[in-house]
Amino acid sequence: MRSLRKWWAPLSAVLVSIAGICLAYYGWDWLTESGSETHSATVRNVVLGIAAPVTLLLAIWRSLVAERQADTAQRSLHDEMYRAAAGMLDHRQLFVRLGAIDTLLRLARTYPADFHLRGVRLLAAFVRHPPTQEEKAPGDRVREDVQTILVFFGARSTEAHELEDKADFIIDLQGSDLSHIWLPRGANLKRIRLARCNLSDAVLNGVTGLTQNRIQGSTAAPTQPPSFRDAIDCETGLPLIWPPDSPTG
Repeated sequence: MRSLRKWWAPLSAVLVSIAGICLAYYGWDWLTESGSETHSATVRNVVLGIAAPVTLLLAIWRSLVAERQADTAQRSLHDEMYRAAAGMLDHRQLFVRLGAIDTLLRLARTYPADFHLRGVRLLAAFVRHPPTQEEKAPGDRVREDVQTILVFFGARSTEAHELEDKADFIIDLQGSDLSHIWLPRGANLKRIRLARCNLSDAVLNGVTGLTQNRIQGSTAAPTQPPSFRDAIDCETGLPLIWPPDSPTG
């Protein structure tokens, strides 16, 4: 079936040509029986009548083939970009890792059907096991590469959420070091698993999509508790509290 779709235009052109030749052969007397046209003019008109649709069909076919080849080349280029970026995630230089992350995020945003789930799975693994060569910035602040990824996770598009729902996909950040992370208000953490994370000094004010159970078992330094101000459990409608094993009333 696929091969027939591929060759529909050439086959159609051949069939049209055969039909035109048959018409000319069997209807020659009718074509030439009257009128002021000479025989040569009649032949010319028949040929033109056959050639016009054949030429149109072949032009359409060439256009479709060129478009398909361009799509294949573009897909190949995007796959190569993805592989190259994935290979640079463990680079010891921060700016190289940020460039790789930016490439993966752009692919996920622009071509979600092809790259969202693949990219998010890879980036979640990076957050759980980031390269150890990079030390945190002065003042023990958040790692910039991890921060960039978490902001993207919180700003996923509606199409991205639909892809995750359809695939029953969970962004697994269990056990990650998310200390000092911050997310803008309204960040959607639906389908993100944060159990057993280090949330020391994390700022998650006003985030959505979280539940109390999903932060169960997470830890924080006693003097650096995370902030969940205005963050509501998306299942119970109750405010998220810290520590997570505190009574919920």
